[in-house]
Amino acid sequence: MNRWLGVLVVLAMSCGDSESSKKGNECTDCVVNVGSAELSVEPITELLEGGPAKTSALKLKRQPTSDVTVLIVSLNPDLVTVLPSEMTFSAAAFSSSQILTVTPVDDFTDEEDALATVEFSLVSDDTSFAGRIVNPLKIKIIDDDEPGSFVIDADAFVTGEDGTQALLDITLSAQPGGDVLVPVKIDDDTEATVDVTSLTFNALNWNIAQRVTVTGIDDNTKDGDQTYNLVLGPTNSTEPLFNGLPPQNIQLTNVDGVCGNGLIDGAEACEPTGNEQTTCPYGERQCSYCNSSCQMAAGTVTGFCGDGTKQAQEQCDGPSQPCTYGQTSCQTCSQCQLVAGTAQYCGDGVVQTAQGEECDGSICCNSSCKRDTSSCDVCLFISQYYEGPGNDKAIELYNCEGTTLNLGGIHVCTVRNADATCTSSVALSGSVPAGGTYTLCNSMGTIPAQYCDRQDNGTTAFNGDDRIAVFLNLDNASGLGANDIVIDAFGQLSAQPLEVIWANANYERCNFTQYPGVGLWDVSTYFRTGTYDYLGLKQPPTQGCN
Repeated sequence: MNRWLGVLVVLAMSCGDSESSKKGNECTDCVVNVGSAELSVEPITELLEGGPAKTSALKLKRQPTSDVTVLIVSLNPDLVTVLPSEMTFSAAAFSSSQILTVTPVDDFTDEEDALATVEFSLVSDDTSFAGRIVNPLKIKIIDDDEPGSFVIDADAFVTGEDGTQALLDITLSAQPGGDVLVPVKIDDDTEATVDVTSLTFNALNWNIAQRVTVTGIDDNTKDGDQTYNLVLGPTNSTEPLFNGLPPQNIQLTNVDGVCGNGLIDGAEACEPTGNEQTTCPYGERQCSYCNSSCQMAAGTVTGFCGDGTKQAQEQCDGPSQPCTYGQTSCQTCSQCQLVAGTAQYCGDGVVQTAQGEECDGSICCNSSCKRDTSSCDVCLFISQYYEGPGNDKAIELYNCEGTTLNLGGIHVCTVRNADATCTSSVALSGSVPAGGTYTLCNSMGTIPAQYCDRQDNGTTAFNGDDRIAVFLNLDNASGLGANDIVIDAFGQLSAQPLEVIWANANYERCNFTQYPGVGLWDVSTYFRTGTYDYLGLKQPPTQGCN
């Protein structure tokens, strides 16, 4: 409880032995230092002379090995008396509190406030307790013979715009010889109301608390916490000590904010409208609403696409899955709606290696999606070799089949310098119509795009002694393997020419016989020398080398 004496708030104090000093009869710079490492003593900060007694709870802080007797002596018996004068704590009940009652003595003398001291000493067979120094209990004694004043006790001097109340218990500082009339009011009626307009004290009830209830009110203004005063007096009495006491102001604080008044104020985050939705609409993974405490609260999620539960708005709720292998059609879940799934079957043009397919729709592939070398005859050959200036290089292929040729499974690679084979290749894709061409160009060169079906800077980065192979990739490796079938070649693959004899040249096919890359090779047997430019690309070859 906070205590007011007259116009001054008397704060709780407990004076330690070594840190105490007196100025007149006041205790200043007091340190809470009552008791000792062995004994806990609950402080008593003040007593009113002739007023009610107060109690202090004592207990040991640690367990002794034998009984400990605490001897208690008032060094100022003219100010306070103590009861009992000794307490005994057993080892079993050392931490159980025992109550010391301290009673103020009324000397009927008008004097300054005094400081009373209560000393403690320990007696025990346990040497860790016996004779230990215990800091005394020092208590301020308020003289009741001084000119009259008010004593106010309250848990808190705070009200709230939401109707929070402050309860103040008021007594007189001394016994009057007649009635004392105390007017009561609030100095700002926009902040609070008080339940009484006056208090009356007399010789019988002067020390019996009369409660005053102060209730905060809402000013419907966002103005922050506001201070105001409860005003006591001026008094009217036949007792000279209490007659004509000037008005005494007791300051209180009214906390801003009333939830539900339509105004966001105080500590409020929002004001409810009465139509709050505590559940989130479908599709929202989180939401919030203003609750009855004027704070934002998380709403209840009702469902969204991807939560694993099929909602009324959904046809499904799960991951998208391809069709089972062998199915030519199926349905799957996409964004919680049923859509056509991705079919997986032999004949779909995609090699499903996990399902045992070796090929699908390409050359040398049978109806079971297995490699079949009995059907590997392919009429496709190199129809133009262009080794131009800088990076202007191109290889043109010609489809001499009578039907459109699917290029799936066909690779092109370059055998460089003294190498006997190639370790990397470019896989062709798409198709070539009957009698059509397919051109690979170096992407680092300047050959216009309309002359090129595909650009790359690996296979087409050849020089005048590099050989070119077009082959069926039967082992699914990146280079030319032992089981792969060479369809056509430019130059004997395993033999490097002694000179860079094909540099800075444009060769056009004139002999349609396919060369497998082994055996005697003479470029003039298969090619004629064309104009040294790329303008002849994308034009079908003509047969006849003479």
